[in-house]
Amino acid sequence: MLSGSSSPRFTTRQHGSPPSGARCLKHTTKRQNRTSLWRTAATFTRNTMADSNFGIMVASGSPAIAEAVAASGVDWLCIDAQHGAVTYDVLHNMLAACSSHKAKVIVRVGGPNDRYGMQQALDLGADGIMVPLVNNRKDAEEAVSYCLFAPQGQRSVAYPVRAVYHKGVGGPGLSRYLAEANKEVEVWLQVRPQYV
Repeated sequence: MLSGSSSPRFTTRQHGSPPSGARCLKHTTKRQNRTSLWRTAATFTRNTMADSNFGIMVASGSPAIAEAVAASGVDWLCIDAQHGAVTYDVLHNMLAACSSHKAKVIVRVGGPNDRYGMQQALDLGADGIMVPLVNNRKDAEEAVSYCLFAPQGQRSVAYPVRAVYHKGVGGPGLSRYLAEANKEVEVWLQVRPQYV
């Protein structure tokens, strides 16, 4: 398990199947020398994913449906901006509808190169990003870097945005957000099995 040991055992999942808490980041290979390829991303979220164990994919573009799911008692929901009917304006409204509930809100973007989709979702208040179509270590590292502020990553700073308002307003809110965002963001990777 990712959360249990210092050297996690990775297990195989089919690409495209909905995640099951931390299991969405686990991946195995029969070739031991390639296991380390995925350890970077798995280690990055090992502690943050341990307590999330049940969630639902939301492909509808309805803020009312997203809010109902967030209020239903799930640990997380994943808004599907890759295949779902979700534009920037719709995503804005869906994240606003979910913001007063305890469920973590993850947004699935177009792929590891969807830098703007990742940044927009995080700026709008998403707790994390699901990245599909991860083919190799470079894809994984690139996607993670787009979700982290410098010096750990390449994410740009925006203000005023909903993500900052969770920490306060003005300079103090922005300072708190920048100090804590890299530790709090979750990056879920969907690794394509044929590349393992």
